[in-house]
Amino acid sequence: MKIGINGNRLVASGDVHAITKHAADVAAAGVGSYWLAQHPAGAMDALGTLIAVAGRQPQLALGTGVIPIWGRHPAALAAQVLTASQSVPGGLTVGIGLSHVAMVEQHLGTLYARPLATMREYLEVLVPLVRDGEVDHEGPIFQCHTKVAVAGPPTDVLVAAMGPRMLELAGALADGTIVTWTGPKTIRDHVIPTISKAAADHGRPPPRIAAVFSACVTDDADAARAAVHDWFEFHGRAPSYDAMLEREGVASASDVALIGDESEVAARILDLAALGVTDLIIGEAVPGDARTRRLLADVMTTTDVSP
Repeated sequence: MKIGINGNRLVASGDVHAITKHAADVAAAGVGSYWLAQHPAGAMDALGTLIAVAGRQPQLALGTGVIPIWGRHPAALAAQVLTASQSVPGGLTVGIGLSHVAMVEQHLGTLYARPLATMREYLEVLVPLVRDGEVDHEGPIFQCHTKVAVAGPPTDVLVAAMGPRMLELAGALADGTIVTWTGPKTIRDHVIPTISKAAADHGRPPPRIAAVFSACVTDDADAARAAVHDWFEFHGRAPSYDAMLEREGVASASDVALIGDESEVAARILDLAALGVTDLIIGEAVPGDARTRRLLADVMTTTDVSP
């Protein structure tokens, strides 16, 4: 399992300098990867920002988690991916997703329609272009007939998926999934079996399972849980996330966060690795939390968890 930190709390700032500094601090702490989301109508382009990060921290593996697909043709995103992959020596992963209907309609209008069909066609254009440089697709939503040069290294495409049909689609057409606010039981009993069966049924290799978890190594667990709860209630609440928490059988997003002292958080990280999580993406419950970063680096260097 690879371990990284995301800079999603900084996305709304639109400040590329702040994000490159955050990524530098993450790298200096010994954490091996850095992820960044993109707001559907935000000022910051995630892939462009990660190119800036790579120029300063070439050792970091980088990923988007996630880029919403609405309003951007998959061929245009493919061009961005093919450009960025050549600028990220540590390796690039591209996560895409639907975002949330309320957020998309609030900022972009009535683009959000036929989500499963749209994501299917999006992947049918994006993945062949990124992987092979060629696509011949004529669908009701997207049309693309082109051949382009692929000069960079391979780039995995992950899909934010939590419901069974989207997980099946991710297994069939993409390289894996990214889940957020999803607890270990749900990952074990729902996410991994569903996507893995779909991948196997379509002759694809075992999928990557990237999971975003808020985390805080602390002696004041109650305060950390309150911080996670407040963040979720203000920034993260959405029907799809609520459904995952209900499936997990917990009352609050803070109940799935990785919170406790060093031994407690390390044990939960190792449990996630044992479940089959391939990429653990940490959202810092307390920004700039040096104690949590040290623990993540220690876990990578003292166990068989890969950096």
